[in-house]
Amino acid sequence: MSESTMTTAQTALGEEYDPLGVHLGDPWDFYARAQRAAPIFYSPKLKAWVVTRYADVKRVLRDGSTFSSENVLRPVAPFTLRAVPILAKGYPLEPPVLMLDGAQHRAQRAPY
Repeated sequence: MSESTMTTAQTALGEEYDPLGVHLGDPWDFYARAQRAAPIFYSPKLKAWVVTRYADVKRVLRDGSTFSSENVLRPVAPFTLRAVPILAKGYPLEPPVLMLDGAQHRAQRAPY
């Protein structure tokens, strides 16, 4: 689904959704309404799709080929060629666990 094919309900819920503001203290009424009206909607604030039904969440979490985390976190701007070696000295250029899928994700999550 693209942003251009969203329903009116999806657009309205996406515009209203404020998980770190108004919905932080008591999100349950909003989620119940979203589950009925538009269980999947795009949040411009989060710049991400929000999935509210348990069965849909399970599907997203189990289908890494369709719903990949690979590009979740992208730098605001690409690193310059001069910055890469400097960052590599103190910050290994490895993707954080949030950006990994499947076996790589499980390996990083496993306790040592």
